[in-house]
Amino acid sequence: MKEQLGFNFKVPVGYQEAKLIGTDEESSKKAEANIQSFAWYRIDTKKSITNLLAYAVPYDKDSKPTKSYIKKVRDRVGKVFVDGPSEGSYMETEDRIAIQTRPSNLNGYETIQARGLWRIEGDYMGGPFINYTIHDQANDRVIFLEGFVYAAGTKKKPFVKRAETALGTFSMAKQP
Repeated sequence: MKEQLGFNFKVPVGYQEAKLIGTDEESSKKAEANIQSFAWYRIDTKKSITNLLAYAVPYDKDSKPTKSYIKKVRDRVGKVFVDGPSEGSYMETEDRIAIQTRPSNLNGYETIQARGLWRIEGDYMGGPFINYTIHDQANDRVIFLEGFVYAAGTKKKPFVKRAETALGTFSMAKQP
């Protein structure tokens, strides 16, 4: 992941790569979502599906880590890359409960941590997410790290905590 994205986190044992699009790859989906790179890892068990996403978007004047900016970017990426089980369905942020944000430190990097709920537009799935937004000034981009969980009828907190722990191993690639 570090070579393709320029950053990394330790993917826990058992997770499978669902999608990986590096910074040097051309992709119409990258252009549609306005991202530079994208990685998705997931683990499916009888009780849950836990997902880890990592993606970077170009930094611009609107790249302030506000609730509305985080929602806008996650919804754009979710619509393009995170398909739901029904044709035409996709992941987006649940609007009925506001995203909660706070300044955070992720393995030595200043971040904004966001927590909220996601849902599948066009289907009946949803659950909690945790998101970290990092301004990578050296590479003129904003990095998003995210864990989201689907666990119908099961307590979600342990699964979110595992995702949070994995994302907490974040590190940047060394600059030449």
